Order: sequence, then C-alpha cells, then structure tokens
Amino acid sequence: MDYRALSTELNRGEVASCYLFIAYDRYIAKAYVRLIKGMILTGELADMNCRVFDDKKVDARVLAAELNAMPMMAEKRMVVIDSDSFGAVTQSKELSGVLENFISSDPSHICLVCITPKMPDKRTKLYSALSSHAKIVEMKRYDEKGLSDYISNRLKASKLSISKEALEWFLDAVDYTAYRSETDLGYVVNELDKITAWCRGKKTVSLEDVKAVCAPTVSRDISRYTDSVLRGDMKSAMEGMNDLRKLRTGLALVMYSLDGALRQNALMVHSFSQGMTESEVAKKLGKHPYVIKLARKNNALDLEGSLRGIGILGDTDRRLKRGLLDDESAFILITRELTALAADRQH
Repeated sequence: MDYRALSTELNRGEVASCYLFIAYDRYIAKAYVRLIKGMILTGELADMNCRVFDDKKVDARVLAAELNAMPMMAEKRMVVIDSDSFGAVTQSKELSGVLENFISSDPSHICLVCITPKMPDKRTKLYSALSSHAKIVEMKRYDEKGLSDYISNRLKASKLSISKEALEWFLDAVDYTAYRSETDLGYVVNELDKITAWCRGKKTVSLEDVKAVCAPTVSRDISRYTDSVLRGDMKSAMEGMNDLRKLRTGLALVMYSLDGALRQNALMVHSFSQGMTESEVAKKLGKHPYVIKLARKNNALDLEGSLRGIGILGDTDRRLKRGLLDDESAFILITRELTALAADRQH
C-alpha cells in the first residue's frame, strides 16, 4: 500500500499492530510515525510508552524486552525501529529472530513501526514475517504534479494561492524532483513556512516573494561547492567556483559558508570521537539526521584538517583586508588550498 491508503485507514481510526515503512522520503515516513503516535498514545505517560531505536548498535535482550513490555496505564505501547537500527536487525540472525518471533505472534499490546530507506531482501524470513503480519507502506517521493498539489494545498491552508511562474520557479529551486535529488519534503516544508511568514496579509504568493524569501538557487550552488571542497573533489570544486562567479556571488558569502561548514565538520568529528550517535550529533548541531549522515559519509576532513581549513580562511580574510589579494585571486586560492587539504586527508 502507499501512504495515501494508510492515511485513509488512519482517518477511519484503524491502526495496525505492525508497519514496515519503505521511506523513499524520510520526512513523509516520520510524519506518519508522529501521526500514529498521537492517535494511540496520549496523556502524561505517552513518552514512557514509546521507545525509539535509532542507533546502529542494537542489543537483542533490550529489543526483546521493549517489544514484550506491557503498556503503562494505557491500551498500547509504541516501538519504532528507525533506519539505522532496522539495518542492524537485518544483518544479525539473533536480532532478526527476535523480531520475526515477535511479529509472528500478532501482538495486540503494541504498535511496531519499522523504517527502512529501501525494500528489504524479500528472500529472508524477516521479510516473510513482515509480509504476512505487517502493513508494508511505500513512502514514495512526490512527482512534480504531486509536489505542485502539495505546495498549493499547504499554502491554501494559510489562505494563500501561488502564481504559476512563482510555483515553477520554486519547484526548480528546491530541486526535489531532480534525478537522485537528496532533498526531502522537510526542506520544501521549511521553505514554504518562510514564504507563509513573509506573505502574511497577502492573498497571492508572487515570483518576487519567492525569490526574496528563498533564493535557494544560490544557496544550493554554494552548498554543492562547499560539499565538493570538503570531499576533496578538485574538478567539481573548480566547476562550482566558476558557477558561483558567473552568478556574481559575493566572496564574503562563500567564505562565510565555508567557515560554517568547516566548523560544523569539526564539531561533528569531535562528537563522533566522543562516542555520540548520528541522532545525538544531529540534535546537538540542530540538523536533520540525514544531513549528518551525508556529511559523515562525504566529508574527508578530520578534526585537525577542519581546524587547518578554518585557519586558511582566516589568513585569506586578513590578506584581503590588507589589500594583498583581490577577490578573484582569493576565491581561486581558498578553493585550491581547501580542496587539496581534504584530498590529502583521504590518503
């Protein structure tokens, strides 16, 4: 089933004992987790009756205990096994066995939600148990028409309409429907909330409104540029630099973005060295967990490299203020030096 069919069931008050969410769009999956939690758990003990597994390390005894625990002064408990933990479960015979046995028992005291970014191996006993006893829901990404309708309806709820040219510009800017886009619906919602706040008192969102509030074309290009630099990809970094120069993007904005990315990377690397999980680091830095996951995967700089990169930016800024460098030379210099630093750290 898809999430529209799930929504229909939930509107009728029908909540299953077990779900498997195939989260092609994580934001949509998490929204339905919150919805289900709000339906079955209420009052002061709601959080006590909900356990979320979101770490790559899962203890079989803890998992079994949480699954078999009875609700406290409530009809049901809720257990959520998020992507990282579900991945750990699928890789362990012991953990898979715990989950298989529990799902096959058709429990009535609990609502179990498993989340995975892709369809699990259908040849496994775990999938067999899920397909027989759970509702499998595919949280597919919107296509362009679906996203357009979603945007229009969300704005309509705030008594706003959006012009055709503004909608087209917004769709291109958020980059949600592009091939292999890593933008989830959460980013789109964040941009729509900014537009709604900006257009308070208006009836129609214009192209000028969207450009004034979002300006995500430049933001997206800067983000891609900084990602290339921190990844140590010289070719992509130089291409990104040239794209930003064509857009006449101010060097100060680029340096500010690089400095922020380097400081975030330093904090992230240090936090992981202290044994923190991706979810804990995301909460500490105020970022979406998926952003931290991507940064951890793609950034080549360690803590020392990040601090050296911050030093390079500081030195470049001082040389600019003294007139020893012009903007164009500084842009090329920081791109080459920082990208080379990241590339060197990979070896």
